[in-house]
Amino acid sequence: MAIEAIMLERGLTPTPPTDRYREWALRYKDDFAGFARDCIRFPRGQWLGDYQAEILGAFTDHDKISARGTRGLGKTAIAAIAAHAFALTRDGLGIPWKIPTSASNARQLIRYLWPEIRLWAPRIRWGMVGRKSYNPRTELLKTSLNLEHGQAYTVVAPTNREEGTEGAHAEEVLLIYDEAKEISDAMFDASEGIFSTGNGKWFVISTPGAPVGRFYAIHSKKPGYEKWWTRHVSWQEAVAAGRIKQSWVDDMRLAWGEDSVLFKRQVLGEFAAQSEDSIIPLAWVEAAMDRWEEDDGPITAIGVDVGNGGDLSVIACVRGKCVAELQKIAVAADPATSTMGLAGIVGGLINKHNRFDYNDPRNLAKRTFIDSIGIGAGVVHRLREMGYPVSAFNAALGTTLKDEAGLLGFANWRAAGWWTMRELLDPAHKVNLALPDDDDLKAELTAPRVKRITSEEKRLVESKAELLKANRLGRSTDCADAVIHALVGPVLLAEWERAEGPPEERVVYEPYEMPKRW
Repeated sequence: MAIEAIMLERGLTPTPPTDRYREWALRYKDDFAGFARDCIRFPRGQWLGDYQAEILGAFTDHDKISARGTRGLGKTAIAAIAAHAFALTRDGLGIPWKIPTSASNARQLIRYLWPEIRLWAPRIRWGMVGRKSYNPRTELLKTSLNLEHGQAYTVVAPTNREEGTEGAHAEEVLLIYDEAKEISDAMFDASEGIFSTGNGKWFVISTPGAPVGRFYAIHSKKPGYEKWWTRHVSWQEAVAAGRIKQSWVDDMRLAWGEDSVLFKRQVLGEFAAQSEDSIIPLAWVEAAMDRWEEDDGPITAIGVDVGNGGDLSVIACVRGKCVAELQKIAVAADPATSTMGLAGIVGGLINKHNRFDYNDPRNLAKRTFIDSIGIGAGVVHRLREMGYPVSAFNAALGTTLKDEAGLLGFANWRAAGWWTMRELLDPAHKVNLALPDDDDLKAELTAPRVKRITSEEKRLVESKAELLKANRLGRSTDCADAVIHALVGPVLLAEWERAEGPPEERVVYEPYEMPKRW
């Protein structure tokens, strides 16, 4: 409810804007770039980039504005400044207004857009504006801005529904879509009704995704979207504006690979399709990372990928349906030292978090899966010597496991692990697995491909050596393997232990309260 309505409800009379405030509002009503230049006090070492001024300037002559580009270019800052400019100028002129802010998930709004809106509020030169700064109790709240003549608020835009913004009518409306690549066409269509009066503005921003959907249609000027003003911000512009560092671009080029989908989308700011034979779609990984919240529940499984030849050792701890932040450990030059040190760290984790006797199959040691090929065998052996009945994850081991459809099997544990990880992330299964927002993990989960289907009707996934040779990633999939060991290891172990049973029996092991796979 707008402040004006609240005051009337309480029998109070809204205070009309001062002449100074009204004159200021009239001056900057259609000049958001001028507002940013004249009325914002930028922190030391920061400034309004040329492309940011250009995008804000587009609000003067255009009603539909969209920007895409490299991660970190300051898209959300532009949206926050535009929101302040729109709200304050309309309120200063007594014009009823609304600013619905939307994204495909609440996390984007709560953690990024609205904190950015609150961040810029104290940087406004309120003496120039001609009114007091926002009241933190009644005006600028966690996810809303309530002034006398209007309100800014949040609307989560589910990818499969269209409700949310169709009722956002006022004399003037600014609709902000953040990370719009995941917002459905139905939601876009529903929002079009807001602009039927001709007094609305629409600001749509995102890093690019696959070359599909409404955000792609806008930037490729598909029929019906030619009137959208669009801007692609390059990483070179973002570096020049001090928004990102050249070293980050160079690091991501090495980490992700210049030809990777991840580099094209998040550094080059280009739309890019993933290879058809990729195992896990990038969108599924990003959705799982969007769901992540800190979870202090009990650790239910541990996965360990043991580094060798310069790779990191990685430990992944699972709490229910949530994978905790990954522990990355530099490998010592001496393999023996590295093995003993890692065994000590893993043993300490088991001691701290185990809740069951070691004879109980639910004990955490048995649910600790360690890569047992190469140097990892030494870690498994040492922990067992220490009395921890840890489980070995042998990627080369055969399996009778089949995919969810029951049609194809897997050549080995590696193939079964990667494909089952795909099934856990598939939104159609509604597991709602949550992954930490980790760039290494994101790149690694989306890198491997299905090599072929064998004559025995079994999937075969690229080996680590083949992935390195293809040079799509430039390193081993340490983080992804640790996560897969923790999540899928229990399924594979249960299947292996029951392999001596009748062949018609299917495995129904249900790890961590996840839905049954068969």
